[in-house]
Amino acid sequence: MVKQLNIAGQIVPNEWLRVVVRGDCMRPVLASGDRVQVVKKRFYLPGDILVFHGGAQPMVAHRFLGYVLTLRGWRVMTKADHGDRPDGLVQLQKIIGKITRIAPYTHPLAISPRKRFRAVRDWFGFTSELLMRTLFSGCQ
Repeated sequence: MVKQLNIAGQIVPNEWLRVVVRGDCMRPVLASGDRVQVVKKRFYLPGDILVFHGGAQPMVAHRFLGYVLTLRGWRVMTKADHGDRPDGLVQLQKIIGKITRIAPYTHPLAISPRKRFRAVRDWFGFTSELLMRTLFSGCQ
């Protein structure tokens, strides 16, 4: 069933919507102009491509690296495939869903084991860096 975004921009789990990609930060998987299907899930795996509400942009599609527990609750860490650094941590309620198909929507979007491993590796590296900065932020 196709759902339109409501004011909060949320869709119900396992329902989907279709959006058009703008930008090339996820090339070669996604190119500007690609039409994709986005499905809300209860849980995401490292390597999935998530669509979420960005700061200056209405929607952003970047690779999910993993979950991070902060003092303000759980957040997700994402990164563009062509980015060097992760995005700012994203609140769970800002996630619209994950990309499951690219037009013509005949086959599911397959995430390779290599992409999943790279996402976990990047998550471990970036969270270790965050932890070290937090632990030693008061040290001179």
